[in-house]
Amino acid sequence: MLKYLCFLFIVFSISSCSPENDCELQGPQTFTFKIKIIDENGNDLIFSENAIYDPSGIMLTDFSQNPLFGAASVTFDAGNPFNELRVITVKFDELLLILNEQEIDTLRFSYKEITEECFDELTVYYNDQLGCENCNFDKTITVIK
Repeated sequence: MLKYLCFLFIVFSISSCSPENDCELQGPQTFTFKIKIIDENGNDLIFSENAIYDPSGIMLTDFSQNPLFGAASVTFDAGNPFNELRVITVKFDELLLILNEQEIDTLRFSYKEITEECFDELTVYYNDQLGCENCNFDKTITVIK
């Protein structure tokens, strides 16, 4: 009986082991950050009554300007007290943020691999200006237009 219990313990111990830092098992990493667009006086340009951008018309695309269904999206909540767009994306080098027919901004991304944590640290550039470093954790980029 003792041999049987030892055998079960060894089998259980071996089967419960997983390779360290096997990041591929986690699938593609998604990144979430927020964008707030204001004027020089701090007035919100998306969600206020004097807004110049319609949040329902804002789109995130690649350079073909086709929507990226499931790969990247811009969402908003009209009741959001912080008046921010939420960007959710997988790993891209550059994306276009189409604000309206006349204004298209560029988001450039750089990644620093953190192997022991199984994620990439994201840095975002908005129109070639540093938007935020380590944007992985729902940070906000404030853009002045």
